[in-house]
Amino acid sequence: MNLKVFHILKEKNKQELLDILLLVCSKNLNAEELLYNILNNKKTSSKKALIKIMKLIDDPTSEYTNVYMTAKHFLETSISEEETMAVALELAIRFMDELEEYDYMYPQELLDMTLEFFAGTLAISLKKNDTSSAEKLYKRIPGDNEYF
Repeated sequence: MNLKVFHILKEKNKQELLDILLLVCSKNLNAEELLYNILNNKKTSSKKALIKIMKLIDDPTSEYTNVYMTAKHFLETSISEEETMAVALELAIRFMDELEEYDYMYPQELLDMTLEFFAGTLAISLKKNDTSSAEKLYKRIPGDNEYF
């Protein structure tokens, strides 16, 4: 969280914080689900999420936008950093493989999604001080790709 935002929130009273939470949840359904998961300490399963996501990836009729939306939902509602890391790392690698399959003539949308998973995975690995995951990801970067 941005330090500025943290200090602003720290100054708010309970009712103001509740109003902020209600507004955020009304604007973002994933925020509402995440809040529910936090309040109920409901852990999500990376294994189940990965099975669902891999089925989408392996389905030749499925588009990468479907995979992206399914994965993004999991990543935005999971309260476990370990589970989030497992899914994010697998997705970043799979999406990077997809870029290679296009022989670098890929749609911009696919590149944007891949960069988002890549950046998210790196952020989690840095936060957790997980250099092995970051290293796995960096080894996947082609030497001639200027976006990474």
